[in-house]
Amino acid sequence: MASFDEPSILSEYNGGEKLIAGIVLAVVTFWLFAQTTLNVLPSMRADLQIDDGLSDIAVSITALFSSVFIVVAGGLANRVGRVKITYAGLAMSIAGSMLIAASPRDTATFVISGRVIQGVPAACIMPATLALIEAYYNGAAQRRALSFWSLGSSGGGGLCALLGGLVDAPLGWRSSFWMSIAVALASWLLSRGTPESRADRQGVARTFDRTGFTALTIAMVAFNVIVEQGSILGWFNSWCYRSWARSPPR
Repeated sequence: MASFDEPSILSEYNGGEKLIAGIVLAVVTFWLFAQTTLNVLPSMRADLQIDDGLSDIAVSITALFSSVFIVVAGGLANRVGRVKITYAGLAMSIAGSMLIAASPRDTATFVISGRVIQGVPAACIMPATLALIEAYYNGAAQRRALSFWSLGSSGGGGLCALLGGLVDAPLGWRSSFWMSIAVALASWLLSRGTPESRADRQGVARTFDRTGFTALTIAMVAFNVIVEQGSILGWFNSWCYRSWARSPPR
């Protein structure tokens, strides 16, 4: 059975303008729910009536899960397919944004859960779309596609920050997440029909370092808790010393 990595199959498809536009919008989708959250945070905090600690966690937890899963998602895209992983990332982005946009008041559960879900699609979209550019563009066309990808990645942060501030006052903070859903759907429509692409892994052992991944996850979560909650819990909490003084070891 032929794989999509064979030159005879890849040579029959060259990425066009629609695929570039779909890839750029997929990257911008990440910035819409990542960067705009910083701008609409005061409105979110007041509307949902959540404290500073929980709202800070809601902002940072997406980057945490994105950094933890990005290597895993890149390897999965090479095995399962870059197009499938990109579509999965867009679907999870939509799910996370819907969960946040529909958040009821007086609770941070929906927001934090949605932000966790949004961290995974960022890890899926970034490496998978880069791999698609490498697979379906050559020469000057590849350099051009990479330039657009970089524009969506670096310029998207500033654009979405500005956009989040502009729509917050007239439309409300939830509108930025509905916009993220619309952009994700547009990305999916533009990239439809793209042939699947996988890495040639013949003769390569498929191993996964579960111990290393678990250790990395625990370390990243612990670091995030220390940074976000250290001032609340106390950088040098003396609770353990007081407990030891009351019940010293025999």
